[in-house]
This record gives sequence, C-alpha cells and structure tokens, in this order.
Amino acid sequence: MDNRSWADYRRQCIVDYVNAGYALFPCNIDKTPRRKAWQHTPHDSHLDPDSLGEVYGVVLTNADLVLDVDPRRFKDGENQLTELWQKLNLPRADTFIVGTASGGCHIYFKKPPEVAVRRVVPGYPAIEVKSKGQYVIGAGSRLSPDRRYRNERGTIQRVIAL
Repeated sequence: MDNRSWADYRRQCIVDYVNAGYALFPCNIDKTPRRKAWQHTPHDSHLDPDSLGEVYGVVLTNADLVLDVDPRRFKDGENQLTELWQKLNLPRADTFIVGTASGGCHIYFKKPPEVAVRRVVPGYPAIEVKSKGQYVIGAGSRLSPDRRYRNERGTIQRVIAL
C-alpha cells in the first residue's frame, strides 16, 4: 500500500473508531501518549484525523476488553492464544481484530461494565488483558514504513460481547 493509500486507510480507521464512540489521542512513535491525562480524553465526534499524527491511542472504557497478544512471548513456539481458546472451549472470535506492528494482535470484545478484569492471564505471558484506564494503538497507526497496525478481521462497529 503506498503512502497516499495508507493515509486514506488511516483516516477511515479513525472515522470508524470515532463513529463507534471511542475517544482517540495522539501518541509518540514509541507508542507513549503525547498528552498527560490521556485517560480523560473525551469522545470527539468531529475529530480531525490529521490532528492525531501517525500513531494514535484508543481509550478503553469499563465496557471494553482487549486481548493484546504478543507472539514474541510465546514459549517454545507454542501459540498461547490457541491454547487458551481451547482450554476455555471458546468459539471462533468473530470480532474486531487489529494486527500489530510486532506481528501480534489486539482482539476486541465488549463486557458488562461491572465485571472487573485482571491484566495478566496466569501461565500465558504473551497475553495481556486491557480495559478501563488503558489504551491500545489504533488500526491505521504507522510506527515506520514497514511497522503498521492493520484491521485483520471484522469492524470496530461489530465487537462481540463476552
């Protein structure tokens, strides 16, 4: 995808997140927030996609649950995500999935707001659970020409509930 096509793709990703009700904020190339108090970023239905820069964060609420999977932490080549899915006897995740710049993924779910989550899954160091008070890097972000965040499956408007 050339730079112009990527810019159009990025803008559409941002519009999709905004239309789904997410608050977005600019991040540095190292994925850290450019702003203090990013957790309090309000949803802006008129957000200018160009105001975010190349990398942006998606503020998660207490109704969001994102599995952040980093295959660089798989032990002995084992796919911890597949193992966990089989152990919990979960069906295929037909939900929004973003491929990360490191070759991992962010798997988005909705959960009841009152259900608390733990950040770690014991025995699965490659899987981090993210929710309220945290953020993920949004689809369309680009850390470098060959390190990009891409929509792998589904749309942000169709995140399944757990």
